[in-house]
Amino acid sequence: MKPVSATNQWIIADLVQKWQGNKQYMLNVLEAMPEEHYGFIPATGMMSFQEQASHVANGFNFHLQKLNYTALPGIRADNKASILASYEQIFDDIIAFIQQYDSGQLSDEQNTWFGTTTNNRLLYLLDNHLAHHRGQLIIYLRLKGIKAPAYIGW
Repeated sequence: MKPVSATNQWIIADLVQKWQGNKQYMLNVLEAMPEEHYGFIPATGMMSFQEQASHVANGFNFHLQKLNYTALPGIRADNKASILASYEQIFDDIIAFIQQYDSGQLSDEQNTWFGTTTNNRLLYLLDNHLAHHRGQLIIYLRLKGIKAPAYIGW
């Protein structure tokens, strides 16, 4: 194991702050859609709002496995309340994982489905995947005539 690098600790602090904003923003998006529209599918071949929400959380599990984190709870998608509760726990767990992450391991490399990458990039990939699908969820809201929540970055 490499020694912890104080020069990389700012990356961990930055990610923690980013994920605190991600948590609130995603919960706002999920809350904005009325439960009766969680099954909404904009076009044939697309996922429903609820399926998109589940996909994001499942993606977290997929990517975190490469960082040797497998304890993230699965999403309970029975209804809107269970999805919101699941996301509360999932984001809290991700934030706790990042807070304790050894910054000295950020430059360690992993083989992934898209090639070799660093642990740092894998942590940013989590954010990228979330942003991509959260953006799709915002379009679902707009198609239903619902005002999207204000953007939260950090």
